[in-house]
Amino acid sequence: MKKQWKIGIIKDTSTPMLGLHALHTAFRGLPNVEVVAHVDSNPENLQEKMSYTEAKRHYLSYQEMLDKETLDIVVLTSRHPYDHLEQIKAVAEKGCHIYCEKPVSADLIEADKMVEIAEKNRIKIGMAHPARYDL
Repeated sequence: MKKQWKIGIIKDTSTPMLGLHALHTAFRGLPNVEVVAHVDSNPENLQEKMSYTEAKRHYLSYQEMLDKETLDIVVLTSRHPYDHLEQIKAVAEKGCHIYCEKPVSADLIEADKMVEIAEKNRIKIGMAHPARYDL
C-alpha cells in the first residue's frame, strides 16, 4: 500500500505578501496526498480559503497546527525571508519535511542555521523557485 502524505499549509493573509506563487495549492489534487491543515490568523473568507486548498482543518497559528497534527510536509508560503527561520525550526523539530517559498533567508548565516536544523532533524527542505519563461 502506498503512503498517504499529510500536508500542512502556512499561509497567513493577515500579513501583506509580496505577490504569491500559489504554493498553498502545490499539493492539491495529487494522488496519495491529503491536505489536512491550513494556517491563517485571518478568519476572513475562511470557507473560500479552505475550499481552495482542500484542507480539512483550519488553525490560527502554526504552533497550534504542529501541536495537534501529525504531518509529513509543511508548506511555508511567506515571501518574507525573516519569517522562515523560526518556522523551519518549529516544523523540523516535529520531523516534518518543508516546501518553502523563496527567498529562504536574508543572509548566509541564517541559511547555514537552516541547513544545520534540517540535518539535525533529518528532514528535507525543498525551495520553490517558480518561474515563467518567454522567448
